[in-house]
Amino acid sequence: MRAPKKISRQELELYIANHRKALRAKQLKKTLSPEQEKALAPLHKIHNAPIDLSDSDLKQLNLQLINLSHANLQNADLRGTVLNNANLSHANMQNCDLRRAILQNTDLSHADLRGAKLKDSKFSECCLTHAQLVSLDFTHCQMMAGIFQYSQLDESNWSECDIRESDFRHASLNKANFSNAHCVKCNFSHAKLNNANFTKANCTQVQFTKSQAKSAIFFQANLTKINASYAQWHGAKLQSAILKNANFKNCDLSSADMRTHFINADFSCAILDNINYSGANIGSATITGTALEQQTSDKITGAIKRLVK
Repeated sequence: MRAPKKISRQELELYIANHRKALRAKQLKKTLSPEQEKALAPLHKIHNAPIDLSDSDLKQLNLQLINLSHANLQNADLRGTVLNNANLSHANMQNCDLRRAILQNTDLSHADLRGAKLKDSKFSECCLTHAQLVSLDFTHCQMMAGIFQYSQLDESNWSECDIRESDFRHASLNKANFSNAHCVKCNFSHAKLNNANFTKANCTQVQFTKSQAKSAIFFQANLTKINASYAQWHGAKLQSAILKNANFKNCDLSSADMRTHFINADFSCAILDNINYSGANIGSATITGTALEQQTSDKITGAIKRLVK
């Protein structure tokens, strides 16, 4: 490809209009002219060069169905822009302004959004696999059913964000902040969540299988029906968390703060060395094959001996 082609807002709007006319003609099964056939092609193929829209004013444009893959959108103003079903894969979107933007089923795989502004934006069923999202602030955003597999999200902020049913498998989320976030039915399997903060987050039915959450904070988090089997949660802070019907089979919880109630939780074969469970209610929990089982057995045996005396 040649050197990047700088495109103005006016040129982009003309392309969008021609592209949509060609799409309608195709949907009506009309015979397309050579110009219409050309208008259906992605912009970068028409110019045989990467598209440069950096520093452009694109706010409130309707970019539905537009293919801007590999485009340079660095510092672009996309406030209030509609990007439903658009292709922004591999795009450079560093420091772009996406506040109040609407993105549904948008392809952002391999995109670089570091430094982007996202306040009040709405993402739904978007693909962000392998995306660069380090230190992004998603506070108050709607990010439902997003796909973040293998993405770089270290130190990102998801406070009070609605991310229900999103897929974070194999993502890097070290030191991420999920405090008060709505994480119901998310999938964090194999994710790196070391030192992440889930304080008061709703994590009902979340998959944490084989995740790394060393020293992560789950203070007062709702962990009802989570699956953290085979996970590494060494030193995790679970004080006052809700662990009803949680699955911690074969999970490493050594040195964790477990001062909470384990209602029907399953800790079978989990590593529970040096945990703090003072004041905890473990009566209905399954602790088969754990050090805690032996400790509990010893306490019961000692109590019986005292009664006999």
